[in-house]
Amino acid sequence: AKTDLCLGHWWTNLLYINNFVPQSSGAQCMGWTWFLANDMQFYIFTPIIALLFRKKRMGGWVLSAFLIIFSMFINWFLALKYDLSPMNPNDDQFNSILYNKPYARMAAYVQGIVVAFLLQYDSIDLVSNRLVRYVGYIVSFAVTWCPTYLTTSFWEAGGKWPLMSNLMYITFSRTGFVGAIMFVMYAMYKGHGFLLRPFLSHPFWVPLARLTYTAYLLHPIIIFVQYFSTPQIFDMNPIFIMQHYITNLVLAYSVGLVFHLAVEKPTANLERLLLPHKK
Repeated sequence: AKTDLCLGHWWTNLLYINNFVPQSSGAQCMGWTWFLANDMQFYIFTPIIALLFRKKRMGGWVLSAFLIIFSMFINWFLALKYDLSPMNPNDDQFNSILYNKPYARMAAYVQGIVVAFLLQYDSIDLVSNRLVRYVGYIVSFAVTWCPTYLTTSFWEAGGKWPLMSNLMYITFSRTGFVGAIMFVMYAMYKGHGFLLRPFLSHPFWVPLARLTYTAYLLHPIIIFVQYFSTPQIFDMNPIFIMQHYITNLVLAYSVGLVFHLAVEKPTANLERLLLPHKK
């Protein structure tokens, strides 16, 4: 049972090492919380990059480039060594060796740090030229589209890709996807983006953004309860999938709101009282 997994490994979640211990991703307590462990591990080394950028900018650029290239190389090397396939969600080998490990996802995180530094400390608008901006939009759209929709060829081929296709997807898909999103975000921050910028910066998104943490933690539990309590076999079709998607989305944010008001917000207020920020 899922609850039995937490009896022996609950402490790994408290220490944010649950993406390493236990080694098998299928034996982890609340397996989807590997993401929180990744975030905490990234936070630990982030000050090193930030300090380098502040004290010696070239050192920050060199370290960031090294970490991005190193992460991509690790993805390539491990995928080649173990002949990993990225598309099977039940593949414990891929999940345990690569999927939930910080060295596999470091490139995307460092990209975010680099863009944040550019926005915070560089006043130059790198996308002021309209041609550069629109070419960037087109390339970004293509780069985000490819890893999302080209995966249909995996299932059309009977759930098997050639080795080179696996290597290319595992190595470049995540880094390329995040890089494309970073380009669009950078352009919008600099005042470009036409209709997309006012839409994504609308105050409507603020409360939803504040609920993403609790919604993320709770949504698998909602899905498990819903699916495991259903006695009949599901008929997977577009209408069924859309119906359950909307249902799970509304329930996740609704329950997330309750936990946010009952746990997260009071804890944040208590922290603010006990550890006041210096002005």
